[in-house]
Amino acid sequence: MIEVIYHPTCSKSKKTREIFANTETVERNLEENMLSADEILDIARTLGLKVQDLLRPNSPVYQERHEELYAMDEQALAELIATEPTLVKRPIVKTGNELIVGLNEEKFAALTQTPRA
Repeated sequence: MIEVIYHPTCSKSKKTREIFANTETVERNLEENMLSADEILDIARTLGLKVQDLLRPNSPVYQERHEELYAMDEQALAELIATEPTLVKRPIVKTGNELIVGLNEEKFAALTQTPRA
């Protein structure tokens, strides 16, 4: 199963949803169902990144508070991102064995192909 975590006004999220339109997916709208701090920490750990690496520089909150955001510890930053979904890079695509953050059309296309018998 593929899960697409998206923000409804994000152009990259819209493109991702188009790519997976004919694929069985579960969608999660970040405005209606935000990521928890634990989920954000788990995404960072799974990717071998710091929570700061998941920040989206185009976010108005990021632009206003970027110095403060990079000074925060991982837990505090994850808790803030959990309340402000525009701060996290998106879309986030989860499969059984892979996690992709950001628009990656090549990887997404590979996930939508049906395996040949």
